[in-house]
Amino acid sequence: MQRQSGVTLLIVLVVVALATLVAAQLIEHTTYSERRTTLMLSRDQAYQLALGGEALASLWLSKGFDKESDTVHLNQPWATTPFQFPIEGGMINGTVIDAQSCFNLNSLHPEADENQSSGGTPAPGSGGPRVDPNAGTRTGGQPPGLKKDKDHLLFEQLINEVLKQSEISGVTPESLSAPVIDWIDNDIQPLGIDGAEDMLYTGFEVPYRTANSPFASASELRVVKGYSAKIYRAMKDLVCVLPDINVNKINVNTVLPENAAVLAAVTGMSLSNAQEILGNIPEEGYDMSSFKQQLGNDNRIDTSRIDFTSQHFLISIEVDFKGAKFRMKSLVKRESSQGDAPFRVVTRYFGEF
Repeated sequence: MQRQSGVTLLIVLVVVALATLVAAQLIEHTTYSERRTTLMLSRDQAYQLALGGEALASLWLSKGFDKESDTVHLNQPWATTPFQFPIEGGMINGTVIDAQSCFNLNSLHPEADENQSSGGTPAPGSGGPRVDPNAGTRTGGQPPGLKKDKDHLLFEQLINEVLKQSEISGVTPESLSAPVIDWIDNDIQPLGIDGAEDMLYTGFEVPYRTANSPFASASELRVVKGYSAKIYRAMKDLVCVLPDINVNKINVNTVLPENAAVLAAVTGMSLSNAQEILGNIPEEGYDMSSFKQQLGNDNRIDTSRIDFTSQHFLISIEVDFKGAKFRMKSLVKRESSQGDAPFRVVTRYFGEF
């Protein structure tokens, strides 16, 4: 009888222990689910707040230009004052930068119109590759029928400046420019001995293909042949991506002095000259007259890729809401200088870039 009572007690203890364990797991799971749901709701709210911040930043941006001039420069309110807006449970922070103070990688697309100034077709399809009328008589690594257009040559000048500044050896401007063009062109024919198409990338341990379309982000360079982490870090502040393949001008008024290489590359001036020009930007920015005056009598400088205004801007929004952080970048385009909504959102990026 005592033995049976002991067994019964043991069974009861085991059942109680199991019930306690199950209850603890249920409580833990419920707590985790509640926490996850709370975070998801906070994230969704943060996303909506980020959209609101984007709208406010666009409004702030539209109020920050000079009414008397179309010039865009870094002394205007949009560039000098970070955007900040307190909300219940957190804060919305934002900054705006000019998206045309760098070299647009998509201007290298073979269908881009190199004579276009700062606007045009947002996607390829309206034109064809540029043809060299003397291609049949040329020799070298480049295939017949194609030539290096002006944007291609300017990009190689930019790469050359970067390689010199960063003291990077083992690569050439040609070996870094050709794979970029192959990445965005419409064919699978490598651009000479330096080019790289699907045949190369599909042979990697983790195979992939070229985009055969304009860049969506400058970070795509990391998977293009030749672009090591060191080279990408050296170039990432000098290049950018705009959906419009015909935007090929640089706003000299918004180029930072540390990025003088991009001005030197597109104009053909020396790096020291570019740094001097960027260090002497007038309070209200250059216009063509004051820019040429700064150049003096140097007629060798190419000003065809220089501009003093911008249509594209990058709005960076960070929302801190009830412990949840949400980051969003919005590329906006200025459609007009009038009206309640002069800016149109072109694309959005989420997270860190």
